Amino acid sequence: MRRTLVLAALLIPMSLAGCATAPQSTLPERAVTAVAVQRTVSFRYDSGRFAYTCIGLQGKLSAMLKAVGDSNAARVDLGCASAVRGPLSSAQFRFPVLALVPATAENIESLTQYSPREKLLAHIQSRYLPSAEQVPTVRAEWTQISIDTGRTKGLDAGDCELVEDFRAQVAPQLGLRAMGEPSRCNPSAAWKFSHRVTLQVLLPVADQMAVMRPPQR
Repeated sequence: MRRTLVLAALLIPMSLAGCATAPQSTLPERAVTAVAVQRTVSFRYDSGRFAYTCIGLQGKLSAMLKAVGDSNAARVDLGCASAVRGPLSSAQFRFPVLALVPATAENIESLTQYSPREKLLAHIQSRYLPSAEQVPTVRAEWTQISIDTGRTKGLDAGDCELVEDFRAQVAPQLGLRAMGEPSRCNPSAAWKFSHRVTLQVLLPVADQMAVMRPPQR
């Protein structure tokens, strides 16, 4: 049975506050100026070989998100209290994420393209909508992180397909860079060997660890 489950608000604190004090051209090669953006991530799990209970799938998705962000704040709620009982081999999810992305003209423009309704609400509430030049930025660095079915807390050797689905579907939507080529999961060896996916994650530099949010809409 296919179910569409909507996750509660999820904030991955890869997007943290502070104003960049140096132009991007003067930063090291792996360092960039970044901004926080709110995105709705879609994820579909569909397997003919592995099935999870709702609680189990929730915990494993949470474990992978924690591996690429902050372990204290990356929390996933699949609404398992109202979900179908028993193993799920097919399900769809949509959840909001606050992610850190390079401060390109396109990403900054997406933060300041306000709809007529947003402008009206801001006027009624006497709330200021920042311009592109006023969007807060942060100095960040691309950091290599691995999700390993044998080492990442909350995952097991049999989660190979789930990890590859995360790499193919979720990572691109968060702006993460996948390293290497995708691997094929071998069912006969899934429980014998660990499976690793390596990603480059944009994280704030050590002196900018305050939480940052995109412009309020």
